[in-house]
Amino acid sequence: MKIKVIGDGHRFTIPLPNGLIINGLTTRIASYYINKYTELDITREQLDALCGQLKQAKEVLQGRPLVYVKTNDGELVEIWL
Repeated sequence: MKIKVIGDGHRFTIPLPNGLIINGLTTRIASYYINKYTELDITREQLDALCGQLKQAKEVLQGRPLVYVKTNDGELVEIWL
């Protein structure tokens, strides 16, 4: 996964390995903190299903961004799988 942010004369990219984001340990940790600090009730099984969908989306979206947001001010945020 790669997150690109461009705006106000600054530009940076945050590379994140997919194996680090999409695995069982991450889903356990994320479900704990989501349920502790938010009002959402998300189970570990739901996060596992989300990770499965992200893996499928990576195959389908080859060469295209998952999220592309551009503001009127010229700021840009892209998230690539």
